[in-house]
Amino acid sequence: MQLFAKLDEEWAAVARSPSGRAALGRWAASHPILGGFADLADVIEFVHRRNQAVANDRVHLALVELALGDALAARTMLCAVQPGLIAIARQYRDLDGDPEELPAFVVAAAWERIRSYPVRRRPSHVAGNVLLDTRQRVTRTVGRHRAELVGLAACGDCQPAVAGPGDDAGVHLRLDLDVARRRGVLNERDAHLITSTRLSGCTVTSHAARRAEPVARLRQQRLRAEAALGAFLSEPN
Repeated sequence: MQLFAKLDEEWAAVARSPSGRAALGRWAASHPILGGFADLADVIEFVHRRNQAVANDRVHLALVELALGDALAARTMLCAVQPGLIAIARQYRDLDGDPEELPAFVVAAAWERIRSYPVRRRPSHVAGNVLLDTRQRVTRTVGRHRAELVGLAACGDCQPAVAGPGDDAGVHLRLDLDVARRRGVLNERDAHLITSTRLSGCTVTSHAARRAEPVARLRQQRLRAEAALGAFLSEPN
């Protein structure tokens, strides 16, 4: 994930810079908790230490309060939660053809949350809340995206396949079907029905003829299977 490497490079140029130290001095005037740090790198080193949750939370709270009107404070907070953002991006890293698309969305969602954090309503567990809100937004977006791939809409015989076997959507749908089958969400019969009629160009009518089964029954079977798959793919884990 090259985006996070670029963020690290960018941060290295700012963390110990004179402008960063000057900003820290300004912040300390209204937020004394920030007064004991030498520079912004010192702030990040502090909040990444373990076994000091209360102290870290006080620093995070000061940063998000400042971030409402200060982009550098927001950037500092983004660096503070970056390990958690990397974990979120890794959870969904195989969703898109472009490997940098999802990390960029994760960072953008976190940035928006930091710049609009509800300080008065949620003044504690700040870093955890930022990550939770970011994860929830990513999960909702991913759920919508993958439900679209499954294609839960109409299922007429003349409907085009959801995706061709060679494009990204088709590849992801095949992978999703395999995972759902191994997890017990779909059986072999249902997975094969979706693959043949959604990816391989086979109509429900021709599929029913080969199985010597009623067309209406297979349509209902596919509808139930796709609904189960869509619900499974929308779950965060």
